Amino acid sequence: MRRRICWFTFAALAVAAVALGAVATDTGQLSFYLVWIFPVLQAEGLWGVGTVLCALGAFIALFFTFFEVSSEGMDGKASTGGVLLIGPFPIVFGTDRRMTVIALVITVVVLASLVLFLLL
Repeated sequence: MRRRICWFTFAALAVAAVALGAVATDTGQLSFYLVWIFPVLQAEGLWGVGTVLCALGAFIALFFTFFEVSSEGMDGKASTGGVLLIGPFPIVFGTDRRMTVIALVITVVVLASLVLFLLL
């Protein structure tokens, strides 16, 4: 049940961040830059700060969704996955195939959204 609440919180904050980001970009309070290979976000004003805070809250909710530890129903199996970005090259790893695929999908979504925002 708690995991559902975390997923719902993540989704709500992510949608709010995208909506606020669209308004902030439209009003000129949010800018995306690429410095060498590092993405930089510049936020000014209320809309820009709201966008950054909602995005930060969404990442925190996502963290709690994947790393929730519960003593009920624990059968001794734990699976993890992650991504190491070295420049533009992602290195995806995981303890099993499912987590590796999840990490890969999240990486593709994040990198695609980054490219989309940089091209706008």
